[in-house]
Amino acid sequence: MPATIERAAVSERLVVEVWKRQTLASDLYSAAGQRIEVVYPGRQCWSCGPDFRDALIAIDGELRHGDVEVHVRAGDWQSHGHHRDPAYDAVILHVVLWHDNTRFVSTSSDEEIPVLGLAPHLAVNVEDMPLYFATIPHLPFHCAETRQPHQITAAIDAAGDERLRARAATFEAEMTQLEPDEVLYRAVMVALGYSRNTAAFGELAELVPLSIVEAVAASAKVEARSSILQALLLGRARLLPSQRSTECGLPASPADQLFEARLEARWQDLAARWADGCEMKQTWRFARVRPDNFPTRRIVAAAQLLSTAVEAGLIEYCLDPIRRSDPDHVPQMLEGQLTVVSQERYWQDHCDFGKARAATGLHLIGQARAAEIAVNAILPFAFAYGQLTDDRDLSSRAIAVFGRYPATADNEITRYMASLILGANGAFLLRSAARQQGLLAIYKTWCLYKRCGDCPLST
Repeated sequence: MPATIERAAVSERLVVEVWKRQTLASDLYSAAGQRIEVVYPGRQCWSCGPDFRDALIAIDGELRHGDVEVHVRAGDWQSHGHHRDPAYDAVILHVVLWHDNTRFVSTSSDEEIPVLGLAPHLAVNVEDMPLYFATIPHLPFHCAETRQPHQITAAIDAAGDERLRARAATFEAEMTQLEPDEVLYRAVMVALGYSRNTAAFGELAELVPLSIVEAVAASAKVEARSSILQALLLGRARLLPSQRSTECGLPASPADQLFEARLEARWQDLAARWADGCEMKQTWRFARVRPDNFPTRRIVAAAQLLSTAVEAGLIEYCLDPIRRSDPDHVPQMLEGQLTVVSQERYWQDHCDFGKARAATGLHLIGQARAAEIAVNAILPFAFAYGQLTDDRDLSSRAIAVFGRYPATADNEITRYMASLILGANGAFLLRSAARQQGLLAIYKTWCLYKRCGDCPLST
């Protein structure tokens, strides 16, 4: 290391830039002597969690797919608490400038992760890198910049249509084992889980099938139905205050205490009949989740949505707008059906038991999440259900609505794909839900595994 630069003067951002640009000049070896070959350094992630996602790294010839975390020193892994954080369990390589004789770091699941020190392999001296990066711009490869716009959109549209049909095929397969309304119920529940709690919501839907939800709802008075379903789902999820007292704050007022006590009492009545002794295996994740998206509020949203939908039947409630409305009007109709406004003051004021929330609105399910549920669950289910019941009109309507559905909220992957394909000119690829789905399909089928030669954008 040159004497002209101090380790304390090197920023993590600089090391991230080295890894992103692969400004490396020699064969790479981990601190433990393993041969490291970088097939793909990963997609830079700007949100919480590892710095690079979905990397492809060969370690002693074994190809691994996962995340990469970057630090200046190996000791930063522990000082930042990553060894206790499950969000870093998918890391396959810890990249640092100086490894300080640390050969491996450990995840929260006690997996050993190799440490790669970059200092011996740099193509540019450390002290010269800030000027080097400032004067030599990073020019990323845009994989479809030589193709005509109509060719690009045609390939993405085809990928989006295929993604819808693949989801529908999964639903059709599930309907050979389960009743159709049960399949739809599970799909909606999973869609409410967002990325961090999808598995837990799926398990909760198995523990409390729609048949039980309908039976409990049928025996309840209409005005109490939502609250009773909240108690049922929260109790089975083991998210009531009595089930996790060390995690919940104290009720702030007598009214809050009364509300929580009523839920607890209703769960005790329900548990005697509906609790079968099976416990949740999945862990509910609150860390790195926006408070308004906490699983507690999403379960309350599910209870309120179901309390309304069960009167007509879940399938009719969700599919009726597709059957009866002009395809151009269906998105607004579906989102109106799926949007949930809190009926209770408690959930207007709380993101979790004993935890106040910023008053940003009354919605438990807002328009953006309703659109995600419609695109990812309702429309592919409608296509599959039409195929199953030989209702060709329903299937064709589902395809038509999908093709016209406005863009939903974009995410890191869709933004990354639009930039990868056309750089700054790629924003127009995010203007419809079908194209967003097409970008996701291309990423997960080809980009994720660097199958560039097979990608429809390269042919």
